[in-house]
Amino acid sequence: MAISLGRILMGFILGTSSGVILGLFMGRITALKQFVDPIISLFRNLSPTAMIPLAIIWFGIGETSKYFIIFWGTFFFVLIPTMGAVQSVPDVRVRAARSLGAKTLQIFFQVVVPSATPTMIVTIRAALGGAFMSVVAAELVAATSGIGYFIDQGRILFQTDRVIIGLAVLATSGYCVDRAYRELTRKLLPNYKEEVAAKW
Repeated sequence: MAISLGRILMGFILGTSSGVILGLFMGRITALKQFVDPIISLFRNLSPTAMIPLAIIWFGIGETSKYFIIFWGTFFFVLIPTMGAVQSVPDVRVRAARSLGAKTLQIFFQVVVPSATPTMIVTIRAALGGAFMSVVAAELVAATSGIGYFIDQGRILFQTDRVIIGLAVLATSGYCVDRAYRELTRKLLPNYKEEVAAKW
């Protein structure tokens, strides 16, 4: 499980950071959204499992392919809601900032990003669940360790108890990480506590 958690963490960080950054820019730059949105709409319907053959071709059977599959399972969870949150920022806030002399970058970092933060906190939590759901698929790629490998070996050997234990460990670990994330966001971002609580 420790090995799987390391893979989950790496893929989760890559997927969520990419999704947040691209989502913020797509929400503010109409030309970028019009160009990228059809591509996103096309590929977001492909599950992490469907990406296993491409992951092997592109990255081989090492750790990078596993990170890529978990990345794929988290990226879209964050990207689309973040973009929507940015587009939903009330115009009155932007106009008020402009009337006080705020520049474009100031509006982006001091108005748009804070307004979208509660939604991003919740969608990152959903992405965390996506990372846990993707790790078993990631560890079907010529893995020799990890909880996915443990579960797959149980399938091969027809050991139902092994499969159930693996699933139970994965579910319990995911629950604990989810609770830890919620507590961490409450402590680090107390200003958004009530808004986030309403979205949980």
